[in-house]
Formats: sequence, structure tokens, C-alpha cells
Amino acid sequence: MDRIDSRPGLPFNGRREMQELALMAQDALEKGGLRDEVHTLRERVLERPETDLMDRLTDDDGGGGNNAGGGERWQMKPVVELLLREIRAVALHPRPIHERRHDIKWLLDTAGF
Repeated sequence: MDRIDSRPGLPFNGRREMQELALMAQDALEKGGLRDEVHTLRERVLERPETDLMDRLTDDDGGGGNNAGGGERWQMKPVVELLLREIRAVALHPRPIHERRHDIKWLLDTAGF
């Protein structure tokens, strides 16, 4: 998750939400006995460049912000948000661990990570 915080001061709406989702997903994997998948999630998703995880929006994009002079903000990509939420749900599900491992790999592959 270091990559998310690597640029202090980066305008980012939803920074806290993304960090919370990432932590919740990792915590769920730990609680579900899926420690290898924590590493996989970090390596394949959370340590990627911010442009892979977020969209840069400018006032010209219809963001409706109060930034006079063409400011910008960052927003989590919907596929990343969905992926983190789904990983959390799968990790905490009471199904056998080998099925949850398979599903998490499938989620990462399908999301393009």
C-alpha cells in the first residue's frame, strides 16, 4: 500500500476510503487464513502506480469542484473498489479455503491485475 501514500499532498478525493478498503481487504484475508493472498494483493494491485488505481479528474472533466483555474483531483477506479470489496467478501466467506483461494485468483485475473 506504500504506493498509494508515496506522494504526500496529492489531491485525492477518497484517499481515506481507498486506504480503508485496502486495509479491510488485507485484514479479511488474514482472518480468513489467506496470508499468501495478502502478499498477492499487495504485489498485483496495491503496489502498482497510482494511475493504475485512480483516475485523474480535472475541472474540465465535469468534476464540479471549486478549484478555480483548472484544478485536479484523483478518484479510485471503480474496478479497484469493486475488487477490494469482493476480495473482502470472499475471504470472510465460510467456504473451504481452497475455493476462496481460487475465487480470489479469479477476481484478480478478471479485474486485469
